[in-house]
Amino acid sequence: MKISIWRQFSSNNSSSYVIVGAFETPEKAHEAAEKFKALLRRIWEWYADHPDIRDAMLDEERYELTDAEREIMRDYPIEFSGAANWVASQKSLDFLPDSVAVFENLVFFASLDETVTDDTPFAQYMHQLGADVKFEEAMESYLTVRVSATAPDDATAQHIKTAAENYFMRDHTFERAPWALFYDGQVAPEALGIEIDSFIIGYRAWCDWLEDHRRQINDLRTRRITAQLANDEQAAAEISEAMKNLQAEQQYFIDDSNRHIHKIIWWTSIRADQHNKTVAVEGNCIQLPTLYFLPDDLGHGLPALVTWLRALGCTDVAYEFVPIPYKEAQESE
Repeated sequence: MKISIWRQFSSNNSSSYVIVGAFETPEKAHEAAEKFKALLRRIWEWYADHPDIRDAMLDEERYELTDAEREIMRDYPIEFSGAANWVASQKSLDFLPDSVAVFENLVFFASLDETVTDDTPFAQYMHQLGADVKFEEAMESYLTVRVSATAPDDATAQHIKTAAENYFMRDHTFERAPWALFYDGQVAPEALGIEIDSFIIGYRAWCDWLEDHRRQINDLRTRRITAQLANDEQAAAEISEAMKNLQAEQQYFIDDSNRHIHKIIWWTSIRADQHNKTVAVEGNCIQLPTLYFLPDDLGHGLPALVTWLRALGCTDVAYEFVPIPYKEAQESE
């Protein structure tokens, strides 16, 4: 079995990362994904059974090896240089399908939070499954994706061009992507679209409220400083009390009831090269611009885009992973 691996970090210090493994068959990809989940589950359960060690590590931001990693190294030929803090920080095992995704013959493995420890042990584990490492400049390069397809006719090609370009040129981060209902490569019911649209309307309203709320607090803070400089202790005390009451009104929009919708929007929020957001169309042949994903979005957003294209009747849908230097990526995002 031959596996191709691409590795991506989001920055040079504290970072998140993704590893993409291409297997010979979808069946073998699913087998590898289950092994990754089992490995993560074992690490997480150790920390859940040792909350004092976990909490001390996370609170003190000290990420030396613990027995969680030592036990893994004893049983697997992989090497940890520090604690798997991002695994320990997860609240429950519900993180597993977010971290490990499968699409066709691909396995996407991503850290879900920024971490000071690198991806070496997990890349090694992928290698232990028969990996042929293709990309090892993870600390220097960013992984982008290029997607092409053949539409069933010119009209569909133009529809894809218009829909994708309108989304890539959007003003708001939170906007429903044309491929949102195909997240994870599955076809979701139309009712989910209504939920997503409702979430976006509510979220934008909350953002407006939050901006006004912060503006009021900042105004009070400025007035308190003025009162303090004038030695007006009574006015300063009254303003402090007003700030306290205002801060108590802080609202949070995202909770357990809508967190899944929030994730779908983020997962499918694909960015295009800021210098070229054009979808090239020649006849019924389509070439999307260079695409950027956050590490933990790649395994959910790319399948959504590919499945959307196929649902529109496209054939020969191809996607290529292309690493580019960080400096170049930062100039293009």
